Amino acid sequence: MTSINSGISREDDDTWELLKENKVIVPESIKKILNDLNFSGIRALAKVNESSVMIEEYIRDVLGDPDVLEIMNKEEKLQIFGSIFSRCPSKFKLSPGHKVTFQILSEVCKEIVQRWTIICKVKPRQSMGVPSGKIRLYSNLKKSEKI
Repeated sequence: MTSINSGISREDDDTWELLKENKVIVPESIKKILNDLNFSGIRALAKVNESSVMIEEYIRDVLGDPDVLEIMNKEEKLQIFGSIFSRCPSKFKLSPGHKVTFQILSEVCKEIVQRWTIICKVKPRQSMGVPSGKIRLYSNLKKSEKI
């Protein structure tokens, strides 16, 4: 039987570890759902709360599709749909606990992102002795002011 499980990357492990350090407890079932839906990294997770309706619909309509269910084993169904909906995925709804966890996850991720500084690795333009157009224009303006 083919498994739909996808591995969690090293970067995702670092993301979950960072959240844990910030006192955000994310159950394995939610990590699995977010990983399967390709929410990867802090910036994407900051949008989870806004996407919760889409997540619920995706789980119910796509992962709950009979063709997809056919390739899942019982353990995968239990992980994705939980004990309540693993036998009737077409009725899947996020629990209030899922929704609160998504809200907390989103809020903390937004706070983390706000504290980050954007890193720019663009090298400064080297003039090789010839000033760029802006510098040349500025130099010409300065010369004309002296006259």
